Amino acid sequence: MILEIEATGICNAQCPFCSRFTFDRDNLEIYNRAEILSKEILDVDAFDNLCRSLNEPYIHFDFQGSYGDPMAHPNILELVKIACSVEDARVEVKTNGSLKGETVYKELAKYLNTKKRKVYFSVDAFGKRNAIYRRGTNWEKIVENMNAFSEGGGKGAIKAVFFEKNMDDYRKLEKLVRRLGFMSFYVQPNRRESREERASIFNIPKNYKPKEHIDYP
Repeated sequence: MILEIEATGICNAQCPFCSRFTFDRDNLEIYNRAEILSKEILDVDAFDNLCRSLNEPYIHFDFQGSYGDPMAHPNILELVKIACSVEDARVEVKTNGSLKGETVYKELAKYLNTKKRKVYFSVDAFGKRNAIYRRGTNWEKIVENMNAFSEGGGKGAIKAVFFEKNMDDYRKLEKLVRRLGFMSFYVQPNRRESREERASIFNIPKNYKPKEHIDYP
């Protein structure tokens, strides 16, 4: 049984083509928030009750970042701890890595430190260029959190969405994965290439300055 967990509808990023935003073709810098999701968070006690009621031979908890980033949940450590209390369950957290701080990631590493229990950091380019795709995120903070997670003994991976012009970035990300001691780096297909071409959404001027990132407690 695979359970996709949307821990919250909150996200710090402003990624192009995310369902949370609409694209203003007249100004590449502006994304209008689409109020399609509640900003509520998953109740810890309700999740605990769910986990206690499960009676399946195989459980996969997938803390997704499809709409909100799991790390925006104020009690994400408690949720992960509860999920990991389910015997032999696979537990994965997918995040842009720009939320919370080193202390939280070192704590997270205590639970997500095996092949079956890990964190996927969603990064689409190397360095500050990542904020072109993962807008609103902060590269320095992402790397700090990755380092903290690795130093804490956590098992991590980096996943990127494919853009042909980012081949050099992928080579740098591969080196970063090896330096961190992460398990893997992989690039997934970009299913929106045609939309990207029509909108020219990533033809960002060289003088583009990413917006300041947003953090949550």
